[in-house]
Amino acid sequence: MSNIDWTQTEALLEKNIRFIENSKKIVVDTSKLRQLNEEGYRVLACEDGKSYTIEKKTSQGFVRMHSAYEPYREGQLLAEKLAESAGEGEVFIRFGLGFGYLFNYLLPRVEKLKGEVVIYEPSYDVFNYFIRLFDISTLFDGYEIRLFVHENADEIRKILPYITKKTAVKTYANYTLGYFLFYGEEIKKCTKSIKEFASEEQVDRVTQAYFKNMWASNNVLNFPYILSGYGCEGLFGVLSGKPAIVVSAGPSLNKNVHLLKEVQGKVFIMAAYTAIKTLEAHGIKPDMYMTVDPGQVPYEVGEEYGYQNIHLLFYASAGRAIINQHKENNFVIAYPPKMMADEVFHNVAAHIGKPMKYEFVSGGGSVSHAIAEFLYRMGAGVIVMLGQDLAFTDGQHHAKEYSEGREDFTDGSAYSDRTRIMVEDIYGGQVETMDAFKAYVEQFEIFAKYYESELKVVDATEGGAKINNTEILTFREAIDRYMLEYTDPDFTKNIIYQAKAQGTMFDESDRGKVQYVFEQMLWQCKKIPPIVDEALDVVEKINKMYSFKKPPTPSELEKSLEELKRYARRTNSYKLVSDAIFATWFAEVDYEMKIRKAEEPEEQFYTRVTSYALAMQKQACEILIPALEEAIAKLKEEGE
Repeated sequence: MSNIDWTQTEALLEKNIRFIENSKKIVVDTSKLRQLNEEGYRVLACEDGKSYTIEKKTSQGFVRMHSAYEPYREGQLLAEKLAESAGEGEVFIRFGLGFGYLFNYLLPRVEKLKGEVVIYEPSYDVFNYFIRLFDISTLFDGYEIRLFVHENADEIRKILPYITKKTAVKTYANYTLGYFLFYGEEIKKCTKSIKEFASEEQVDRVTQAYFKNMWASNNVLNFPYILSGYGCEGLFGVLSGKPAIVVSAGPSLNKNVHLLKEVQGKVFIMAAYTAIKTLEAHGIKPDMYMTVDPGQVPYEVGEEYGYQNIHLLFYASAGRAIINQHKENNFVIAYPPKMMADEVFHNVAAHIGKPMKYEFVSGGGSVSHAIAEFLYRMGAGVIVMLGQDLAFTDGQHHAKEYSEGREDFTDGSAYSDRTRIMVEDIYGGQVETMDAFKAYVEQFEIFAKYYESELKVVDATEGGAKINNTEILTFREAIDRYMLEYTDPDFTKNIIYQAKAQGTMFDESDRGKVQYVFEQMLWQCKKIPPIVDEALDVVEKINKMYSFKKPPTPSELEKSLEELKRYARRTNSYKLVSDAIFATWFAEVDYEMKIRKAEEPEEQFYTRVTSYALAMQKQACEILIPALEEAIAKLKEEGE
């Protein structure tokens, strides 16, 4: 038993619980926060007279989990040591909150490094003592931190997607005293989950490498359409708590798609473009389609469907063939500045004096996640999901009309290279899915949990994987429960009309400005490849120096390295291109490229990384040149 009167700490306990319940950065089961285990632990005063240590009861007696001397001082020294070895923008993942002594000193140091901290505390018992002794709000207030308390270490994956992509991730565990003794297995499981997450991040980097040039060229090619498109800000908040529907192209969509006719016009319906064939087959016209995929091509849709009269919400980096079909009914949305996909768009807009001020982040990786996030921004009080199977329901991976004529449709062989797994379905049974779909499920679970105080997420898919934190209903039940009271058949038409009344993102005078920027960018893009070729000749000369058994001397390297640096400075001096493209994309090397090998000399490391970046710059310019030429011709034609 401890020698502390815990009845005197009730007020602080309740204050901390209220803080936790209102925080979106702390994942804790609050139902477990009043269960003090005084039989299994004891809390004692430390020798410094101002802090506490905690001990856990074992068959051999109590084992100390924290320092009993000067834990604040020891935490300060450890924080200084960790911060000294850290780089800017790193994510610190710490196993064990304990009594928070380390974080008093670590958090301000990480903030200066523009990094983040994630804490995993594997013991509710320890955490229950913490929130009776310390004010959690004063410890975390103003810092970029995520706290996760859970006795099942496998669940830590649910907090990992909250981590902003940084340059690196470092993990630190409390291996001293009894902490690792009691929770070593949980810590090992966490380490494994984090490694898997880092591996997935590497896959994501490969995806970005594949799409980056397509994103850039689409940004350029889409500008003529962006100039006549409407900004999405006029749609923010317009739903005022009313329900909205997300339509995806999962196989279960065919079960309930016909019911959308009952709520058309009364309830806002936004559909993924991939659902268009199924919606056309049933005569359903949503209020808006969304497209985000830079490689998405149009589906053949009958003229009588009037597809061109349905509004489209698109990213600046989306495939332009779909955007072209909508002509004057486009709403434009962009990633926040400094995110990869729409970097060119933001830089050009800023260059002509029209910087985009709003922000939109699509978490989760799919168009359906982006739609859900946007409907939240529109002020939806209830979001109802259709066709969100995220599994091979009845052996199919998409709605029937999506893949008509494709031989791989029924057996899912289009995804044969993906890892297949079994997960719980909405009926309590099992359904086959794949690793990517499972990740999407987890992202929807996070979305629903993150916004649970502001909106309800209903899964009316009627099939597929179970998505926790959502209310599972049939679509008939969802209509009856949440939509019957809305009877105005022109409601959605009117809110779109009001949003369009705010005007397009740009005016006619901006056309000439964009054309001028593109002409200058084209000139610069043509200048860069020859410079890169000369630079790569220098790289080859430096590499030959290292091919001999005896490494080159500093004097031998100095002239060549200075020449290489001069070429790199020249390519980056073409600011219109480098600021729009290279700053965060092509000068950004692969994850492994950044890691200097222990046996690799610093000069060789610089040469390797710089040559990679230069090659990426040349490739980007060669792809942008024809895109710029086409966009300039289009702008001239429309300006005549």
